[in-house]
Amino acid sequence: MAVKRKAVIKSPSAFGRQLKKAAKKDEEVEVDEEHEEEVEDEEEVEDSEAVEEEEDEEEAESEEDRVAREEKEATSLRKKELKAMYLDDLKAVATKAGLEVCKKELMQEQILKHEAQTRADLRARKAQVRDILMAKKEELEALALPELKQECTSFGITGQLSKPARIEAIIKQWQEDDGVDKALAKKAHAQRESELSAMDKPTLSSLCESAGINPFVKELVVERVVKVEEKAGNFARPSCEMKKLPDDDAQKAPKKTDMVDALLANEENRKRDKELRKKEEELADSQKRELRALTMDELKKQLNKHKLDTTGKKEELVEALFLVKAQEMTLVARKAELKSLGDKLKTLLELNEIEVGKGTRADAMVELFLATEEKVREVANAYEVKVADAFIKQKEALAGKSTAELKEMCASHNLKPGVGKDAHVERLVEHLKESGLPETEKLIAVQARNERYAELMKMDTSALLQLAEGMEIDTLVKEVMVERVMAHEEECGPIVMESGRAKKKARKA
Repeated sequence: MAVKRKAVIKSPSAFGRQLKKAAKKDEEVEVDEEHEEEVEDEEEVEDSEAVEEEEDEEEAESEEDRVAREEKEATSLRKKELKAMYLDDLKAVATKAGLEVCKKELMQEQILKHEAQTRADLRARKAQVRDILMAKKEELEALALPELKQECTSFGITGQLSKPARIEAIIKQWQEDDGVDKALAKKAHAQRESELSAMDKPTLSSLCESAGINPFVKELVVERVVKVEEKAGNFARPSCEMKKLPDDDAQKAPKKTDMVDALLANEENRKRDKELRKKEEELADSQKRELRALTMDELKKQLNKHKLDTTGKKEELVEALFLVKAQEMTLVARKAELKSLGDKLKTLLELNEIEVGKGTRADAMVELFLATEEKVREVANAYEVKVADAFIKQKEALAGKSTAELKEMCASHNLKPGVGKDAHVERLVEHLKESGLPETEKLIAVQARNERYAELMKMDTSALLQLAEGMEIDTLVKEVMVERVMAHEEECGPIVMESGRAKKKARKA
């Protein structure tokens, strides 16, 4: 039998407390859940911040640091590979790279350096290509649309295209036409030219010598030699006299004299000169009489001794022999005069830039001075012949003109025309001799300069350079050497100068 029980109703206060407890538990659970969610959110934020920090760190790494890091890693890895290789395999790698076969450790080091340099060159080339492409792009972007269309037409690009599309098409076509390689070659050429231009002349000369390049321009060396000689007065009217020693009396302070004393001194000098000329004339007449007393055979015999012409009348032979005798007497007197100078003779030679060796005797110095003096006279006489020839040519040129032209030329120079064509010519020639001598001498100087230029051009290069060096002339031109080195390297490759050790080995070999 079932037992029925009465339901027990708890008091409201007890039920309320239970509800409060349950609500409190629910609140605690919610708080815990919220706390867990906050913790999870914080963890997610921390993770994202860590990722961002890593990305920032990666971004903060510079390009140089990245390259250095990658290079270090590649070198370390390659070093392990090379260490693990057999010696034969290592030798094969070195030979393929064009390196010298040697000890294993040294070969490993050389291979690592070579490969590192190869990677560096590749990176540099990529950077250069990038710079060239960017420069080409900027160049095209700077063009106006009509100019860009014209550029497209030159590359065979047609159609209605936007500006970016045109630029892209031009660059592609430019690349296909080896534009990058040409730009790189041009840049390398300019860089090498800049390097060579920065070198000094001796370094460039050594570079030329090591490659067998002639650094000299013969025409330029000749021009510089001629220029120095022209400044020295080699083509001007030569002096017909040697330099003289200063007069001791002239160096002394002049004494004050009145006009009467000066006139008396002048009169005495004039009388002395007159008496001297009279004695010379009497001596000359006496010598001529002696010569006239000789027979024709005797005259010819003496003329033959002096290697002179023996044809002609007796008076002509007498005059010729007299001139020779007079020159001999003058030479004897000149020798006596020079010997009488004593110690001053050497000073006289130095004054005239005549080299005298140590211990040279007085007789030898006299002969040396006389030979130089004779050469000076010969040069002066040759110049006078040139002047005379120049006037003869001018006279011939005038003779080729008409009488009317000559008359007009006389009038322009305020000259009386005279009568007849010959008279006009003579008056104009005389005028040229009086006033036109500077112009004539200038023409002679130009002619002499041209003759000297032709003479030097025929000289051997080594002799010419030796002459220029003695005149302290700079025979090198930097621009010429740079140009010739560049041309040589374009054809044969870069010039490698031998080191001091290599040169010594080559000499020993």
